[in-house]
Parts: sequence; structure tokens; C-alpha cells
Amino acid sequence: MRLLLTACFLLLSLPASAQTLDVDQAAGKALFRAGTGAAGPVGAAVGAGQVEVPAASLPCASCHGRDGRGRPEGAVAPPDITAPVLRAPAATRRGYDDAAIVAAVTLGRDVEGRPLDPVMPRYRLSLADAGHLTSYLKTLGMTPEPGLTPDRLVLGTILARPDAPAGKLLQAFFDRLDAAGGLFGRKLALVVAPPADSPSDAARRLLAAQPVFALVAPWIAQDERGFADLAEAEDLPAIGAETLRPDAAGPAPHGVFFLDGGVPAEAQALAIAADRLGAAPAMIVAAPPFAGPADRDWIGTPPQRRLLGAGDTPAALVRALLGAGIGRILWLAPGLDAFAAAAAESGYHPALLAPAEFAPAKLPITVALRSGPADRSEAGLDDYRDLARQAGLPDEDRPAQLRALAAARLLVAALERAGHDVTREKLIAALEATGDFRTGLVPPLSYGASRRIGSTGAWILSPDGTVVWVDPARR
Repeated sequence: MRLLLTACFLLLSLPASAQTLDVDQAAGKALFRAGTGAAGPVGAAVGAGQVEVPAASLPCASCHGRDGRGRPEGAVAPPDITAPVLRAPAATRRGYDDAAIVAAVTLGRDVEGRPLDPVMPRYRLSLADAGHLTSYLKTLGMTPEPGLTPDRLVLGTILARPDAPAGKLLQAFFDRLDAAGGLFGRKLALVVAPPADSPSDAARRLLAAQPVFALVAPWIAQDERGFADLAEAEDLPAIGAETLRPDAAGPAPHGVFFLDGGVPAEAQALAIAADRLGAAPAMIVAAPPFAGPADRDWIGTPPQRRLLGAGDTPAALVRALLGAGIGRILWLAPGLDAFAAAAAESGYHPALLAPAEFAPAKLPITVALRSGPADRSEAGLDDYRDLARQAGLPDEDRPAQLRALAAARLLVAALERAGHDVTREKLIAALEATGDFRTGLVPPLSYGASRRIGSTGAWILSPDGTVVWVDPARR
């Protein structure tokens, strides 16, 4: 009864919109998740020796989880600090009020005055920071999971275009799952984001229209960072986010999971394959969004690099590269067919390497593919064909359809592992624990606490028909 009364009191103390934080709570959220106080970085002391560290390296959420329910790691089992649990009396203690919470966080003493485990950091908080943190902790565990009810779980997606076949395929997949009883007695409803100027705007409109638990196979191309920032702000998981530049979303965005490394992974694999043959690319030809200093992080520093500009017509480019004696080119831009035709007319025959996205059919070049026939099982393809017939899909954008279906399978497997009492954070934890997951459609997928790209390699197809798998992450 006390727990129920405490929960009711805390619910009344929340803002009218349970997902909207006031100024103090928002500041407390930044402190809880990132170790950032109102006036900037916060310090902390940790361990038996009370070693001084930045709070940003050990924020509360790193152990207790963003949802406050605790994420055991090894022998350490951080307690549940959601509001209903922390503030209610337990068998061995009184309930925590604001003063007791501040004492625990700053002095390492529990509500009865006993010392807490030394692994619990002692944070150096100002009075303002302490007030912000206690204010925010009152919301933990009190906000309903968006899009989740006892009999329904709402998923969303963002399509590359309104009529993209992937949307119909996803709908057929979830319709079939619902016809078989759904998951844990819940039907899975799929909603499509309305058209917008950018994927992040589409996601905002979707979330404003109705609560959504997670996104599956959302198209986020050329808005990767904006989308990742939105997903972070809204605590929105996105499984199988589709783009050629997952690296543009930033390092390990919290809830955004990619099937593969996109063009950067293909380019790295091509460079490694060429290097193994003793013939590294002599020049990289690139154009936005695959150009710029940051790309050296994933392709290295080549001997030469040419960023395509307005004056780089195929003929002009052929003259420049031929004159420079370039014999091998890693091509990261549209227009390879026109360049190859102009080169052939000039008697220029450099060795060409390109990701499949830029490789015209029938050109005798070395190609990188993020997935290939070896990744597709007969069962996986048969299942796709059944769903495609059911949805009346045209035979176009097939790779995008297969990837969307792979994302849906990954999501459902993670939901099953998370269990009936799923939360967004439990879903993310289940995905982080995924290893060598086989969809029968794409390469095996593995994730981790700091890994958001499921497959980090590519298939390299040489002009002579040789096919090898190259994984830069396991070089």
C-alpha cells in the first residue's frame, strides 16, 4: 500500500505530459546521463582510494541504466533506483527522501547511514546540481513506455519514398506475426512516418502524432547526425537504420543500430583487398557525401585524393589522371560509367575499384558488396518471396526489401529476449547482447555496448569472378 501511495504521489508531481521535463528535471537528466552539471563538468571520486575522475566518465546512467533499473556487469549489480523503488520503504531500510538521495550520491552513505560500496562514485555536486538530480530522479520509472500497452506495441518506420516497397514488406511481416498471436499477447502495429523535409523531421511528426515504441528500418540518409540526435533526445530505439553513411551518425549513437558499415566499410575492404594483392589504390576519386578530411578516419590517408568538382567532366578527369600516370583508382562517386567510357575512348585502362552502389553493371571492375548470395539462405529467401507475394511487391529495390526484412527479424528477436516486461532500455540491452545473429538475408550481425554496426565487412568481387570476404574490423 505504501508503494502504491508513493507511486500515486510521484505521478501527481510529474508534469502534465509525462514525457516533458521541466527546466530543473532536464538539467538533472543531463547530470544523470552525461555527468554534466548546470555550470559545466562535474567531478567524482571512486573506489577505495577515492580516485578523482570526471563524472562524465562514470555518470549515474552508466551503471544504473538510463531507465534507472540497474544494469549488472560482472560481480557488480547496481540497484534499481526508479522512483517507486527508491522512495518506498524496503525490508532493510526506510524510503529515500531528497536529503537521503543527496547523501548517498555525494557522501556514499545509504538512508540508514551505512557506507555504500566504494565502486559507487561520490559526486561533487553544487546545491543547484543536487536539486536538479533529485528532481529528475522523481521521474525515473514513472513515465509509461511510449507505444506500449498490455495488448499492443506500436512500431514506426521512415521510407525513402512514399511508395517504397520496403514499407509494404514490413507491413506483411508484422501482419503475419500478429495473425500467429503477436508477441507475449501483444499485436505489433506498424505506422509510417509522414513525408517531411528530412528523416529527423519525419520522425518528429510521427512522434507528435502518436506514441511509438521503436523504429524499424528507418531511412535516415543524409540526415544521420540529425536523426541520431533526435533519437537520443527522445530515447527512441531505431533498428536497422538505413543509410550509406552510418559513421555520419557519430560514434555509437545510443539507440540507433545499423545492419552494416555502408560505403565506408566497402571502401575499407576494397583498400585492404588491393593492398593484399600488392596493388593499393593510387588515387581515390570521391564526391560528397563521401569526401572530406573526416573520411580519412575510415579509408586512411591515400597517396593521392581527388575531390570531384564542377570542372571535372569525364573527359577532363581522364586527361588529368592519365597525365598523372594513375593506374589504379578507388571510385567513391556517381558517374563511373561515364568516366569509364571516356577512359576507354582515350585508350586509358586503369584498374577500377568501387562499392556496388557506384559500380555500373557489366564494367570489368573490382566491386565491394555489403551482402551477397552467400549470406542468403534458401529459407530466408523463401520467406521473403512468400511475404513479397502476399504484399504484391514489384521486383524492384530488392536489396532494400531484404535489408528491411532483416531489420524486422533482428528487432523481433531482440523483443523476444527482452521479454514480456519490455522497455526501450531492455530492448537496447538485448540488442547489445546480440552476437552472430543470422537473418538468412544479410551477413551475421553482432552488437555491443559500444558497437552499433552489425556487420563491419564486405564481399569483394574481382573481375575474374573471385569472391572473398574482407572485414576491416578483424584485419
